[in-house]
Amino acid sequence: MNYKNKSTSQLKTIADKHFNEFIRNRDRDKSCISCNKPSTLEAGHYYPKKGYDGLRYDEINVNGECPICNRCDENHLVGYQENLILRIGQNEYKKLEQRAANYKKNHLFKWSKSDLIDIISTYIKKKKEYK
Repeated sequence: MNYKNKSTSQLKTIADKHFNEFIRNRDRDKSCISCNKPSTLEAGHYYPKKGYDGLRYDEINVNGECPICNRCDENHLVGYQENLILRIGQNEYKKLEQRAANYKKNHLFKWSKSDLIDIISTYIKKKKEYK
């Protein structure tokens, strides 16, 4: 597909779709990262897109989360953090924290069209691995 005529916003929407499908497929046999209950999962961000857009497509930052935790439970990050550390280990969690701190410092972070096209291509391919 030709993405060159798409706006950055349109490309981000397409990238979100493919990335989120990848996360749901990757984690489909797991319980919700926050509450540990089996559920139909969404792609839940530990560090939110707002304020941490640079982590929007970070596979460690985004995990399968039930709709209630992802959308409604303001305390979901307590369980998310505990279970994320269990899944990835303390060392990888510290690296994620460092990436988040770096993005927070860089208030000028913006996705380029070429970055988004690469992300779309990557996650179209990666989704197929988990079908």
